[in-house]
Amino acid sequence: MFRDTQDFLKTWQYETENTVKLLQKVSTEALNQPVAGYDRTIGELGWHLVESIDYMAQQAQLNTKSPISKDEALKDPNKLAEAYRNTANQLAEAVKDNWKTENLGEKVNVWGMEWQKGGLLAAFNAHQTHHRGQMTVLMRQTGCTPCGIYGPAKEEWAAMQQN
Repeated sequence: MFRDTQDFLKTWQYETENTVKLLQKVSTEALNQPVAGYDRTIGELGWHLVESIDYMAQQAQLNTKSPISKDEALKDPNKLAEAYRNTANQLAEAVKDNWKTENLGEKVNVWGMEWQKGGLLAAFNAHQTHHRGQMTVLMRQTGCTPCGIYGPAKEEWAAMQQN
């Protein structure tokens, strides 16, 4: 749970940039490529992050809206990454403008449940981290090389060892 809006905003910026960086490593061919045994493509997972920011934010009376449609975003990994960045930045601005540190213990109704605002902010972060992990697995299965997030990916590590 976040207890300070500035802590959330710093963390959100770092996590957002890493999600964008990962999405930009997806090839156009892999974006919508089905993977056996999994019900979502990388593109669908990326779009889920965009739409879930909108949905969760609206539930908490924070306004965000993706600048492009799902169909447009799923044509190009860079468009998907930019849609995600734009929507994530809108969330950051909405939090900065509307929620204060002293109010993060207040409750908001999300999905019919009472969440403390600071807990909802933590859920935004955990949600994208969860799906980034799924995307990393799918990227490897579709021939894409993921980037490291909290340290180098194995390919990045191998390149470092060669230098």
